[in-house]
Amino acid sequence: GRNDTCPCGSGLKYKRCCLRKDEEAARRATAAEDPETLDPGPPDLDDDLEELDPEARAADELWDAFQAAGYEEQIGMFEQALATGEGMDGETAFYMLSDIYSGAVERGERERFVALIERLREACPAAYDEEAPTLLDWLVLEALVAGRRERLPELMRQMASRADGDIDLLDQALYRLAYHGEWEVLLETLRQAWQQVKRSRDMLPWG
Repeated sequence: GRNDTCPCGSGLKYKRCCLRKDEEAARRATAAEDPETLDPGPPDLDDDLEELDPEARAADELWDAFQAAGYEEQIGMFEQALATGEGMDGETAFYMLSDIYSGAVERGERERFVALIERLREACPAAYDEEAPTLLDWLVLEALVAGRRERLPELMRQMASRADGDIDLLDQALYRLAYHGEWEVLLETLRQAWQQVKRSRDMLPWG
């Protein structure tokens, strides 16, 4: 499916990774078998739905342009999207930040990356909330790397409040706290998270 994780292992959705390449390969194979028949096949229902959804179309167009841009241009496009709100949903924000993150780490601009997440939270709160567990996990990692331990209690409080939504990321953050000896924050996070977990009907036993 277009919205499933791409089978190539990139972690991106299929429509934002190998879909176009696969469609092109299929067209070439069809043309090779019968050059006079270039039937693209039955219409894709998802394509039809997205054509009717201006927000989805705007997000796809923004992502296509973003992928072709360099690091500084990507940051500019991200900030522009925050300013206008056009095409900026949670999924698009996550993929854009994922691309920017590697460049920020290479350039030693981790704090700049943290500031972009904060800008997202302020400018597009709905998009931020869609990806909050992942964004908070990034912020916890960056606080530990930068030695900004004072940020941890509030970040982990926010993760704990969403424990029933993505316990895998919370579990990962807890391991990081343990590795860095942040036992007080870790224990308080467990106390807070338990209030969410014990009421959840969707939690697996290990969770």
